[in-house]
Amino acid sequence: YDNRFFFVPNFFIEIFYLTKVQKFSTFWILQLILIGGNISLKIGMKKSKEIHNTFVLELYCEFRR
Repeated sequence: YDNRFFFVPNFFIEIFYLTKVQKFSTFWILQLILIGGNISLKIGMKKSKEIHNTFVLELYCEFRR
């Protein structure tokens, strides 16, 4: 059992999901990971989870336009 994966934020799982399902470009994925990482560091996992979900949802809406 490799516990490194235990520390992967749900945000990144969501990103990989969006990448597969929505075919987002690599550039946007990298931007999201950078932004998400910064948010995680500043706010901590519990709060950042909510922000990540909102952020991903907003971005999803932007791409759908």
